[in-house]
Amino acid sequence: MGSLTTPDAVYASQLFRCGEGLPLWSPEHTKHGEVLVGDVGYMRHGAFYRLFNATKAADDPINKEYGVPNGNSYKPFTQSQYGLNRDLNAISPGPMCSKSLTKLIVGGGAGTHGVDASFHFKCTDDQGAFLLLKDAATREELHPSRRMENYMHRNFRSWQSFAVDDLDVDLQPEDIMFVRGWVKTTQWAVAAITHEGREARVSISGEIGSVADAHLSIHKSDEVSNYYAHRTGPSRILHRKRHKHHHSSDSGSVEPSERDDADQLDQCIFLHYYKLKRRRFLGFKKLEAAAEPRDPSGPHDDDDEFVVEEASAREKASMPMRFRRDSQA
Repeated sequence: MGSLTTPDAVYASQLFRCGEGLPLWSPEHTKHGEVLVGDVGYMRHGAFYRLFNATKAADDPINKEYGVPNGNSYKPFTQSQYGLNRDLNAISPGPMCSKSLTKLIVGGGAGTHGVDASFHFKCTDDQGAFLLLKDAATREELHPSRRMENYMHRNFRSWQSFAVDDLDVDLQPEDIMFVRGWVKTTQWAVAAITHEGREARVSISGEIGSVADAHLSIHKSDEVSNYYAHRTGPSRILHRKRHKHHHSSDSGSVEPSERDDADQLDQCIFLHYYKLKRRRFLGFKKLEAAAEPRDPSGPHDDDDEFVVEEASAREKASMPMRFRRDSQA
């Protein structure tokens, strides 16, 4: 894992071992909108980019602007309403850390208005990562589905062609992801120690009613470490705070619309998905690389190059995960 030194790759690798799915360094949605179950897309610099949504019709607003694969012969995937489930308190407010960060001191706690605490950790390895949540995170996922696996297996070649030929995005089959679930929150901070982090001290402090107010520092031998990166979001919160700083009223009150905007549950911090992985000597196999991954087979000329495999992400949590440079999965 030492060769992974970009913040998004280190962050994903370190927090994947927590077993919650694929961690996103950039939880904010792109210009294509927030992550949805059924999205087909790819990862770039820690963010997920949608190509189209396979559970929506071709004329759905989500798909209408850029189109769908196969043109008039496109058939959307019909998801199981029984298998689609939501957990409103999947992850508690506060910090989630990689196993390389050891808790030293915690003060305060998670209150009704968000995190109000001080956290101090020591890094015991060269790399480390953490995620800080203001509010509890919600998980929505379609439980592992053989039909979903087979649907991807039948269609992934047309998906790749659609990306390359129609959208002009150079993707390999292994880069394509079929989202079956997500974990979302309102406000977040992410950080990664990319290298030479052993014995570094990580501190988060402040009245973090908004994560944007958190004070984060990483020190090593009384010097600020140059080997870390961090981000906070969503950007609309930071923009609003800057706007209020320059245009504050005497009362300092927050309009209801601003509170609603701050509390939108649209920041995707983890993904559950299916994807293809090239098998040594045998071409590709399908791998679901989040919770309960499975590898499907399907009706194509290269069917004998695919196998079905299922394993729990928590079982895989102790195993290193390899990432392509750009796909982060």
